[in-house]
Amino acid sequence: QVLAVLAFVPVVGPWLVIGSRLLTMVAGNLAIGHALELRTPQAVAIRLVGFALAFATAAGVQALLGDVPFLTAILSP
Repeated sequence: QVLAVLAFVPVVGPWLVIGSRLLTMVAGNLAIGHALELRTPQAVAIRLVGFALAFATAAGVQALLGDVPFLTAILSP
C-alpha cells in the first residue's frame, strides 16, 4: 500500500496503485488461506465477500454523510 502514495505521479501513478492493490489482494488471500487452513478458491471467496461488504458500507456512509445518491456513491472511486 506504500506504493499507492505515489498515485500523483502523472504516467506511472495509476499503474502503481493498481499494482499495489493487486499485491495486497494476493497477500490477503495467502494470509486468509494459511490462517484458516483453506484452499485458494475458498480464500478468494471470503475476500470477495469482505470486499463487497466494505464497498457497500463505504458507499452507504458516503451517501448518508455526503448527501450523494447511493448509486452515485457506489460508482465513484
